[in-house]
Amino acid sequence: MNKISDQAINETLNLIRQNRKIEAIKFLMEHSNLGLKESKDFVDALQANPELKQIKSDKHQSVSHHLYQDNIDTYRKIRINLTTQDVWIIDHEGQKILIDEHHPLWNAALTKFGGKVYPTKSEYLETIRNKNTELDQQSTTLQRYTEDKSSTALHTHIPPTIGVEKRKPIFNMITLILICTVIIVSIAIVLQH
Repeated sequence: MNKISDQAINETLNLIRQNRKIEAIKFLMEHSNLGLKESKDFVDALQANPELKQIKSDKHQSVSHHLYQDNIDTYRKIRINLTTQDVWIIDHEGQKILIDEHHPLWNAALTKFGGKVYPTKSEYLETIRNKNTELDQQSTTLQRYTEDKSSTALHTHIPPTIGVEKRKPIFNMITLILICTVIIVSIAIVLQH
């Protein structure tokens, strides 16, 4: 669903006029495909310009497209998970926004991060899957080559799988820093006594 119904916009406007902004954001999230940040931006735009609902883009897409068209630069990367078949764009603050071909930023995100627009999420994911298979085959070939030439000083960088979000290890850098901090504080307390 890439269009917000006029009824949903009118109800959102009514909530805004009643100074019930949080309820307006929740209502919009429930009655559209917008996430929290997008709903808040939409409500802020409607609050600033209640006639915004009449603004359409050149392609006669929904109002939400009008709100997003200048905001693709706030996103720094795209990530996918082939297992769950999810595609996210991630902003500079690290917030993920789930997108598909119905999301207003779909074309802009794929153009910015991949240089090519795919009409559907499934076509995009299939292309990534094929590229990953090709890279895995190249990696296997390189590993065999380096194993055969192990006596030489050949060191080959094997490229990681592209675009697939991996599960983060439980013991990450933040955990390590936290443990080190606790140890240092403990040592400092012991030394003071």
